[in-house]
Amino acid sequence: VGQFLPWKRPLTTVLSGGGAHDVYATVKVQEAPLQGGSSFSPFINVTLSRLEGNTQNMWVAIAVSDGQRLTLENLDARSQVDNPVRIEGKGGAFEGVIGNAFILDHLYNDIGHAQVTTIPGTNTNYSTMLLYRTSFDKGIEEGIVVVQEANGGISNEPSSAVMVKVLLTPEPGVASGPL
Repeated sequence: VGQFLPWKRPLTTVLSGGGAHDVYATVKVQEAPLQGGSSFSPFINVTLSRLEGNTQNMWVAIAVSDGQRLTLENLDARSQVDNPVRIEGKGGAFEGVIGNAFILDHLYNDIGHAQVTTIPGTNTNYSTMLLYRTSFDKGIEEGIVVVQEANGGISNEPSSAVMVKVLLTPEPGVASGPL
């Protein structure tokens, strides 16, 4: 979590699955509230899957969803995406800015990014095109699509994030609309 969100005091709770014979699990990761501070603390839900669906293999994070209002609605975990990829969802926009979106390669390197904008509002729709350049040009590469919600005009640090593990197509396609 520390690599993607600036949380200093994360707590985890298993919401479902996670047993020795389970292939999937959902874990809630929440930043613990400060002593004497607000009782609200942000959280995300992490979906885990056993590698290759084998219960003897290790757990792999395949998706992260926001517990409150940020969504990434048009991409499914482990789906293949074209280049550029359109991301769509909902989020809170401060002065028209929801936050930032990234495409990360299998080593978590930023290989494409864009600002996510929309009309100001609490829960508004967004649609953003992301162009990326894969680090592996011999075929499909595993990657992650990340959308981070900014801290509502307080700072540029992300307050929440959604992530989906995907397969990246190496060749750029034809983009329609602004990039």
